[in-house]
Amino acid sequence: MGKKELQRYSLRKSSLGAASVLLGTAVLAVGASNASADEVATTTDSATPAVEATDAVEENTSAVADSTEKKVVNVTEEGNTTVTTSEVTNTSLENAKTAATNEGIEVKEEPAQTKESVEAAAADNKAQAEKINTVVSDYKTAKEKYQSDKADYDKAKANYDAKLAEKALADKSNAEAQAKYDTEKTAYDKASEQYQIAKQAYDSALSEYKTKKVTYDAKVAEKEAADKENALSAAKYQAELATYNQAKADYEAALAQYNSDKAKYNAEKANYDNKVAEKVVIEKRNAEAEAKYQNELAAYKEAKAKYDVEKAAYDKNIELYKTKKAAYEVDLETKKPSKNTMQMQKQNMKQLWLFTMGKKQNMTKSTLSIKINWLSIKQLLNNTKRLKPLMINTWMILFIVISKMQKLFKS
Repeated sequence: MGKKELQRYSLRKSSLGAASVLLGTAVLAVGASNASADEVATTTDSATPAVEATDAVEENTSAVADSTEKKVVNVTEEGNTTVTTSEVTNTSLENAKTAATNEGIEVKEEPAQTKESVEAAAADNKAQAEKINTVVSDYKTAKEKYQSDKADYDKAKANYDAKLAEKALADKSNAEAQAKYDTEKTAYDKASEQYQIAKQAYDSALSEYKTKKVTYDAKVAEKEAADKENALSAAKYQAELATYNQAKADYEAALAQYNSDKAKYNAEKANYDNKVAEKVVIEKRNAEAEAKYQNELAAYKEAKAKYDVEKAAYDKNIELYKTKKAAYEVDLETKKPSKNTMQMQKQNMKQLWLFTMGKKQNMTKSTLSIKINWLSIKQLLNNTKRLKPLMINTWMILFIVISKMQKLFKS
């Protein structure tokens, strides 16, 4: 009994996934479906190898089309039937998948499908190629639009960044408004004059509008009265309506200009009020500083007057001391006391003079420790027979010392 031969043709089925242009990547799912073409089996001698039959089929189908190729991928024996499976590929489909991959679209394979003939498999591949090409074309169009939109966005963003930089410069310029106040005040006065001119124009336009409105209202009344009797001409009505609309447009334009000028005026007035407030604060601070200065000047003058009085008393005491010292030195030359007595007297006189002139040594209100040789003073006072000329000066100096001590304890 002869063996049957069965041909199957498999083809890769393509499926497309969604493409995202904004992300810069695309997914194109190309599923592979194996299409098997079942042909009428032919009876062959059992001794004929299955491979030879496959070669014959390939030779017969190679002439279907230049863009269609088939390749034996599997030969199995099912009872008396030799089943040969050939994979059918189409160059247009492969080119389409390559183009999709080059555009960054992912290609996915689906399960194989079977077809009845090579022609049916090739037609299916051609349909898949057209579908893929359509998706690639749409993707390219969307990608080009995205790139164009992105370029517009980049340009708009650059313009926005430039505006931000301009705003930063404007903010810095506003910080220097104090230095430019006089110039801006002049500009404000000029703008105010322009505003007055614009307001006059607005008032004139408003007056004209009111006049035209009265005229229009009268015309409308006439029209309504005429409508009851006869239909007023539509052309005349349209002309009057156009006059009204023009007057209204002029009025609205003048009103917008007035509002703009008023807003500018309010801003400049607020700036001026701030400057006036700052001036009041500065004047108040100057007045406080002047009062403080006058108080300190009065205190200084009082201290200066006290110092002058004390200085005069000091100078008087110095002169008195010099006079007494000169008399003492004359008396000393005349009497010529002993050398030890002279040294002791000079030491005592020096210490008493330092104390008299205010050079207190180790002195407080509770204790009085003056570095004076009191024993020497006592001996000096006891030797009155030898030092009679010196006693008057000594008592005078002691009187001054006692006076200084009393003042010290009082203070």
